[in-house]
This record gives sequence, structure tokens and C-alpha cells, in this order.
Amino acid sequence: MNKTSNKVKLIVFDVDGTLVDDDQVLSENTISVIHCVQDQGIPVSLATGKIFPSVENLIKLLDVKVPIILANGAIIQRPDKEIIFGKFLCSSVLEEITQSDHNFKSDLALFTPENIYVEKETFNTDHIKCIFKEKIEAVGQWSAVRDYFSEVCKAIWINRLNNPMLEQLTEYLRKTHDGKVSLSTGSHDSIEAMPVGVSKQTGLINLVEYLHIPMDSVMVFGDQLNDYGMMDIAGIAVAVGNAIDIVKNISDHVIGTNNDEGPAKFLCEYFSL
Repeated sequence: MNKTSNKVKLIVFDVDGTLVDDDQVLSENTISVIHCVQDQGIPVSLATGKIFPSVENLIKLLDVKVPIILANGAIIQRPDKEIIFGKFLCSSVLEEITQSDHNFKSDLALFTPENIYVEKETFNTDHIKCIFKEKIEAVGQWSAVRDYFSEVCKAIWINRLNNPMLEQLTEYLRKTHDGKVSLSTGSHDSIEAMPVGVSKQTGLINLVEYLHIPMDSVMVFGDQLNDYGMMDIAGIAVAVGNAIDIVKNISDHVIGTNNDEGPAKFLCEYFSL
């Protein structure tokens, strides 16, 4: 597709499957290349489904100076942890879903900007720790954290052994909470509930408005369906080689894979580093 290729004034990276490799490692070369880009006066940000503590080390390694898009757009947070935008799930909805989650034999995790809460640690919640690289807090009963329901930016149900039960849960949530939450499938064994109207696309819109940067001067890297919206509106969309086809099809550039330092190699060529 043809888009305006004005001078790049902001670069935004999806994290998993794009910036880091499949082992969640950010290579030294990628760090060095991004620092070189920043030295040219181009700020770098991240857009991820994770919360701040899960990417805090990346922020430090990359010396990110501008706010980052977290929880798939529900939170925009500065590197000093100040929240400049936040949209949260309704407390009444959380009251209902925490009371009904046991009926579907799935484990629920609630995410606030700083913490991940579960009722108890299980085989399923161990998977959450692997994905988000973050300590989770087992609270025993949801009533113990009811005071924090107003801070919950997303909820994830995981069932790694019984996908039909997840399908039943999804149907139940759509019937009972239609218009109150936005549901998506994070993977074959999970369901994610977000505040209505939240996405990485809306996160990017809010970020560029905050930075006073025109959208056609933004370069975005991504690989999955949750990156599609922000890549579709960005001035320059770059898909890694391992991206899904629908993302590749709307991109201006398709580059090497995340395991082959695709973003770093592309930046070196694009900016003649």
C-alpha cells in the first residue's frame, strides 16, 4: 500500500514476536541499533499487551524516553511510571465475572498497571508467569482485592487442558457482558477481556496526540492481529517475516523474522546506520 513516507518522528515496536526473539531475548545488536536511531533524534516506544513491570527491563535497556502503550492500549505510561492515559474494566462487571469463573474450570488473572492477581497458583497461572515474566500474587479469594477492582485494566482466563470449556466461557461472557467488555482470543488456550474501545490502535492515537506527532510520521513494527489496527493507520508499517498474512498484507515493508534480528537489520538499511 502507498503511504506518505515523511521524515520518521516516532518508532513503535510490538514486543513479543517482533522486537524480542522467541526466547524473549533482546539482542545486544538490536539494542545498539535502536540507540543509534535515538541518537538521530527519533524517539522509540513500545506497544504491548503486558503491564509496566513486565517490560521495565526493556525500557531501561533501550533507554526509552517517551510514554509506552501497555495492556493493548488500556494504559499509556511514562518511563517514570506516571500514567498519562488509563481505561479500566467496570467494577460491577468484575464482581460478576469473579463470581462465575469457577463454573468454567478456567483460571482468571486480573491485571492492574502494577500487579497481576490470581486466586491461587496453578498449572494455568504458571503459564501466565512464563508469558508476562512477572510475579503474580495469589490472593486466596477475589474479595481480598475487591478494593483494587477499579484499577483492573484487563482480565485473562486460561485453560490449557479444556478448550471446549473456554468456548463455553466465551459464549457466556458475550451473552452476559455484551457492550461492557471487549473480548479477544489471546491464544488457543486463553480469553482476554478489555475495556470497550481499547486497542493498540487507540493507544497509538492517544500517544501521538500526547506527543504532538503526525500519524504519517510514525513507523510501527508488528506481527499479530492485535498490531493490525495501529499498523493500518501508521505512516510506515513494517511486518516481521514471522507475522501473520493479514498483517503482512497491509504493511509497507516485510522484513526478516524476530529470531533473525529483522527490525535491527531493517533500521540499519532504512536509516543508513
